[in-house]
Amino acid sequence: MVRAVTLDRRRASRVAYVNGLLPPTAVMVPGRSAVVVNLSPLGMLLETDWHIRPSRLVEVRLQFASATLRVCADVLRAYVSALDTRRGLRYRAALTFSAPIAMPKEPDLLESYRQLTVR
Repeated sequence: MVRAVTLDRRRASRVAYVNGLLPPTAVMVPGRSAVVVNLSPLGMLLETDWHIRPSRLVEVRLQFASATLRVCADVLRAYVSALDTRRGLRYRAALTFSAPIAMPKEPDLLESYRQLTVR
């Protein structure tokens, strides 16, 4: 049996938006919306319904519950992530920020529910 070795290229830990943790709203300037899949101080993975080309510089506005950040980023990789009959093509793009960002602490919306169910 041959096993593929997967190298983790991550230079910083990422926040994955699952289990009640909502992602910030992302808008690519001049106004195209995107969904943040995961985010780190150095970059992010986002998904959108429009094609993003690699090797381009983009500006992204991230709207957190507590702050708004505008960041410049370079598109490292982009690919088709899904083909849905209702939503059409979905694209994902890996971006690296020009400068590290300070990520605000976001509330876990399911934490109070989890505490109630544990008792």
